[in-house]
Amino acid sequence: MEALVYTFLLVSTLGIIFFRYLF
Repeated sequence: MEALVYTFLLVSTLGIIFFRYLF
C-alpha cells in the first residue's frame, strides 16, 4: 500500500510542476 501512496505523491508533484510550467 505504501507504493500506492508514493506513486500518488509523485504524480501530484509532477502535475503541479507541469501546471506551473504551462501557466
